[in-house]
Amino acid sequence: MRVGNNAFRQVGAALGPAVLGALLTARALDTFPAHLADAGITGAAGQSMAETAREGGLGAVARMNLGAGTGQALGAVGDAFLDGLRLCLIVAAALTLFAALVSAILLRRPRGTSTSTVTASSSGEPAAAQAHAG
Repeated sequence: MRVGNNAFRQVGAALGPAVLGALLTARALDTFPAHLADAGITGAAGQSMAETAREGGLGAVARMNLGAGTGQALGAVGDAFLDGLRLCLIVAAALTLFAALVSAILLRRPRGTSTSTVTASSSGEPAAAQAHAG
């Protein structure tokens, strides 16, 4: 069973950040133009920033020479990032809850059974081994 656990752990460690990162990026880029409009950045400047974000990510917008609109643009970048992060946290929480429920179901013991303990006899062998040898 350890091999299976290790495989699941490796798959989760590889896919988890990749999927959540893709969700964050997609959501942030989708909401960025609306946040620019909310910040009052429209027209050619807003389109230029949105295009830069699609090509190079939100970090590329933060590195642009934005002049007087720097504060508003960086606020829009931050708001778009937080929208993406919020989605990631919701998805991660849902997956964690799902994993907890699956674990509880799979690890549940049937009613009326108890954990079996192996008792040792005076010869030092487990009682079950003596019964088979016997």
